[in-house]
Amino acid sequence: MDGDATIGGFSTGTLGVVIVCAALSMGAGILSRRMIFPRLMSVFSKIERIDSENVFAPKSLRWMVVFFAMWFSLDWLSATDEMGEYVNAAPVWDANLIDTVEQIAWAGFILLVLLTAYRLVDYLDAFIVVEGDNMAARRSLASVAESIGRLAVVVVGFFVYSRTVRSQPQRSHRRSWNHWPGSSTCSAGLCGERLRGHLDNRRPAVQRR
Repeated sequence: MDGDATIGGFSTGTLGVVIVCAALSMGAGILSRRMIFPRLMSVFSKIERIDSENVFAPKSLRWMVVFFAMWFSLDWLSATDEMGEYVNAAPVWDANLIDTVEQIAWAGFILLVLLTAYRLVDYLDAFIVVEGDNMAARRSLASVAESIGRLAVVVVGFFVYSRTVRSQPQRSHRRSWNHWPGSSTCSAGLCGERLRGHLDNRRPAVQRR
């Protein structure tokens, strides 16, 4: 990933790694929707769905996984220690652009979590079993369960989104406290100079006494 910035502030190696991360994120989203979710439904569901034409997860689940995987990979690549040195890799890129992309990916992930939860309520009919295989009763219970589930998702989602977006995950890097602007701490040399200056200013007043 080392090298000179050539394309939009990215080195050739860094740009290749970012493209690979995006491709893997997309692959993870497609895999989760078309393979993992149907298998989980077949394991945990009690009965076939009333409308069993579509066995795949909603598309919002795919994009939720894509956004989360992209955010996680960029955050891992940009992790730094207290000295500002990269820990996991040494990317050459536009740090401001990557930070913006991470924020967009995280906000998109939160929105898609809420949308996916809202859409997954439609799959509750696979967990409702009635005696005698009464389809009308199943439809009625499924309708009530979906209405309650959607209301719960909307109410919980309002509070979750309002709290989570305002407090986005902190970046993996940290700055040394002594380097923060306006920090109350100071180095030993700077503190000594301040102390000597303070004593020099008070010395004439002591001698007059």
